[in-house]
Amino acid sequence: MALTRFTGFASHDAVALFKEASASGVQTNWWSVRNSPIRVPGSNLSNVYFHSDFDYYELARPKATITVSHTSVPVYISPDIGIPGLVIKLTGQTRLNDIPIFTHGLGYVPRYMVAFGGAVLTNGTLVQDVGTDGRTRIISAFADANKIYLRELARSTATALPAVSKTYEVMVFKHPTKDPSKPLFSFDGSVVQIGRGAVSSDKNYLRRVLPAESSFDIDRGPTMDIANGSIRVVSGGNVYSEPHYTGSFVGPAFIPVGGVV
Repeated sequence: MALTRFTGFASHDAVALFKEASASGVQTNWWSVRNSPIRVPGSNLSNVYFHSDFDYYELARPKATITVSHTSVPVYISPDIGIPGLVIKLTGQTRLNDIPIFTHGLGYVPRYMVAFGGAVLTNGTLVQDVGTDGRTRIISAFADANKIYLRELARSTATALPAVSKTYEVMVFKHPTKDPSKPLFSFDGSVVQIGRGAVSSDKNYLRRVLPAESSFDIDRGPTMDIANGSIRVVSGGNVYSEPHYTGSFVGPAFIPVGGVV
């Protein structure tokens, strides 16, 4: 009979809680068919409840809330462009700017999440839209081995785009690591560690939360739709539609997530 087991194999630095793939083979044999979920968990996800090789998104730092003072973009009106019988002026300028907002100092490019306005910040999020003349500020996020950044695309017209302050939230996650000096599994009376330290009860991990607890949502499908040459973005239930959008996109289901602050 196929059983649900919590088992470790020290020779492969693996610990898992899983439902056996079948009743075939010896439980203590790594290569038994019944041990497929611990041996190749990615091919047996429906049978795996926990695996020490999975990344459970350990927070590198507590969640950070950062207010960014976005500067104004000045008026721009070009000199006359002379064409026989016609005078043309170009108005407005576009500024591309990278703004460091959080130093993680991990030495590698980490996984991260940035939230704005009660939802995850998707690439190309409109954070400022002034009037109807095209003055806008659009934000995306990226990371390097030391910091998290916002990439700002801001545009003025014959009128300046005013400065504005916006608040963002950031979570950064460590890559899981194993310490060969640690046992495969241990409990010292207060801390449980599994997989030679890859998972430990004294670390802070991403977790599912109530919707009111967090602005961070894992969207479970596409977040953008295009119709009539315009877009609608839906992330974490928040909806932004460009003026000429004519579609009916409702967005994906989502899971609110957070960490212990």
